[in-house]
Amino acid sequence: MSFSSITAELRRELGSNMPQIRVLLKKNPAMAFTTINETASKVGKKHGIILSLNFPQRGKIEDFESYGTGEYRNGLSAK
Repeated sequence: MSFSSITAELRRELGSNMPQIRVLLKKNPAMAFTTINETASKVGKKHGIILSLNFPQRGKIEDFESYGTGEYRNGLSAK
């Protein structure tokens, strides 16, 4: 499976959890980060890779429309 297919799957999974993630972002950003990366880990495991998201710039975690897009390639890692 291609990396773009995997990131598309990740976006779908995150999209299905977006209501919960938005609430967490307001109440507890650290918990939102954990939830996002648990979802990424689950998708990665399915494909035999370690997949994680990183938000190096302050406030970028709130830009949920860009999760898994080219804007986050530097923050998306697969091993």
